[in-house]
This record gives sequence, C-alpha cells and structure tokens, in this order.
Amino acid sequence: MTTERTFSTYRMARTAAALAVGALLAGGLAVPASASGSTTVPTAQPGIPADDGSSTRDIDDGGIGGTGNEFHLADFFGNTQYSFRYGNPGGRFYVGDWDWDSFDSLAYRIGSTFYIRNSYTAGRPHEVLSYGRPGDRIYVGDWDGDGKDTLAVRRGVEYHIKNSLTGGPADAVVYYGRAGDDVLVGDWDGDGKDTFAVRRGNTYHISNTFDGGDADKVVTYGRAGDEVYVGDWGGGPWGPDGISTLAVRRGKTYYFKDRIAGGDADHVVTYGRESDTTVVGNWYGAGVDDSLTPDTLGIRRP
Repeated sequence: MTTERTFSTYRMARTAAALAVGALLAGGLAVPASASGSTTVPTAQPGIPADDGSSTRDIDDGGIGGTGNEFHLADFFGNTQYSFRYGNPGGRFYVGDWDWDSFDSLAYRIGSTFYIRNSYTAGRPHEVLSYGRPGDRIYVGDWDGDGKDTLAVRRGVEYHIKNSLTGGPADAVVYYGRAGDDVLVGDWDGDGKDTFAVRRGNTYHISNTFDGGDADKVVTYGRAGDEVYVGDWGGGPWGPDGISTLAVRRGKTYYFKDRIAGGDADHVVTYGRESDTTVVGNWYGAGVDDSLTPDTLGIRRP
C-alpha cells in the first residue's frame, strides 16, 4: 500500500511539473507586481555588515552582479512566488541549495565571507562561512553529487573545490580551460554532479568530469554578445530530466534550449525589464524532489 501511494504521488508530481513547464514556457512569465508598486517588499533584517559592494564589484564569476537587494522569484506557472529583500544593495550574490532541501536560495558575499539564507524572506543569515581570498572568482555547484551545493575558487585555470560549506583547504584542485575563458557550471549529463563548461564567443566546450583534456561535447548557440544562463528548464518528456542546458538573454527576451545543441530556441519568453539582473534557480521545489520541478527565473532590482 505504501509503495503504491508513493508511486502515485511521484506520477502526479511529474505530470504537474510537465503541465507547469508548458504553462511557463508557452505563456511567458508574469512580471512581478512590484513593478507597478502594488507589492510591499519587506526590508532586510540585521546580521550582515553594511558594505558598499566594492570588494566584489569588479569580480566576474558564477555569481549575480547588478545592484539592489530586492528579489522577485517566479514559480513554474509564471507567477512571482516570492518577493523579499536580503543583503546590501551593492555586491554579489550566489545561488545554491545550501541545506539539502531541494530549494535554491541566496548567499551574499563580502570579501571572502558568505552570508547564506535558506529561505525567501528577509532576516539574518542562517550560516556564515569564509572561503578563499577577497578577490577570488567563485562558482557554485554540487561537485560530489551529494545533493548540496558548495563553493569552488577559481584562480586562472586552477579551481579549488570544496565539498562542504566550510573554510580551510580545498578537497580537490583541478585545472581546466584558459585563464581568459568564461566558465559555466551545470550537470551536463544528468549524473547528479556539476562540472564546467567553457564559453568562447558563442561556442561552448562542455566537460562531464574534472579529468582535463578535450571537452566531451562542443556546441554553438546564440551570439557572442548574448547573456547566457544555465538551468534544467524541463526538457524531459515529463518535465525536468536532470540535465542542464542553456538559455540566452537579449534585452528582456529569453531563448531556452531543452537539450545541449545548437539551432533555434525551443522556447522563447519575455520577462521583467531590460534593466533587471537575472537570477536562475529552483525556487518552487514541489515539496517532493527538485528533479520534479524545473529551474525558473528571478530578478534582482534596486
């Protein structure tokens, strides 16, 4: 009886995810109500030192640039699910599932210290850690497949990877690409582990391991000047398939691919304002398993 009930819950969740993905990508995402001033966003709570963002302003890494500490996160039905403030208006934020709950949330960075909050509300950080040096480039991923995101420090072509949210020496040091490469993080083969992809113009060199050597796949997508985002947008027959793919942004229009390939976009949506900074994550979770729900968009605003 228990097995039957579990399977039924799983099947309904997969079906709901599939229908929701269709609703999001066919109908487009709803612009947050606060764009018209009709939503009051709560103010941030104490727990993070005042900072103007200068320690991370010029860093180009896997974090979220832009300005503002107001966030609007959309669910896969295209509705703004959460609006809140966190951190300081200046500086960089990072997105990850920090606590194994299948939901992504934010970490705010000052220098080499990260202030992690595991909910979509204003308030004190739930966890504070220091890793690396103030000027390091930081990337977030689930490097060992345990379901929890952690940090990697990049210095040129050298990556210092941690498998826990702690300071101290790296658990692994790997070398990849060239010092001038743009680097993306994703689970490119659905094995539960995040690895790197190098972007050179509109060509992507994707690796499924940290072994070095030639890329496992090379694809061309979009234009050299596009903003690019990585997510599991729901490319499987019943919703997300656990494989990260690409989306490019031009203005406030997003061109999504459901598979790692070139050619035309599989879905096109318009969201927010051209001045918005884009955030990507699994905000909805479905209360079951993050593999049942797609990654969706959010925005950062002043």
